[in-house]
Order: sequence, then structure tokens, then C-alpha cells
Amino acid sequence: MDESDFSLSVSVFVIVALLVVVVLGLGLRHMAKTDRRLRRVRRMHRLPPQ
Repeated sequence: MDESDFSLSVSVFVIVALLVVVVLGLGLRHMAKTDRRLRRVRRMHRLPPQ
């Protein structure tokens, strides 16, 4: 393990972690927004809860 390889892997790990956090945050927001709509749609169409 050279220092350059170590720093490269660390930077890649940090970028991936940031992407995961952003995607999860946006996904949770999107789910919270669409959850209300889905409940309304399920009531209208009488779909069994998944």
C-alpha cells in the first residue's frame, strides 16, 4: 500500500459516502411526499397494503 493508493481509496470512499447520504436524504424526502399521495390512491382504489 503506497500513500497515493491509500489517499485515492479514502477520497473515493468519502465521495461514495457523500453520494449515499445525499441519495438517501432525497429518497426519504421523496417517500415522505409521495406517501400521502399513495395512501389517498390506496383508499380510492382499495389496494391491499404492501
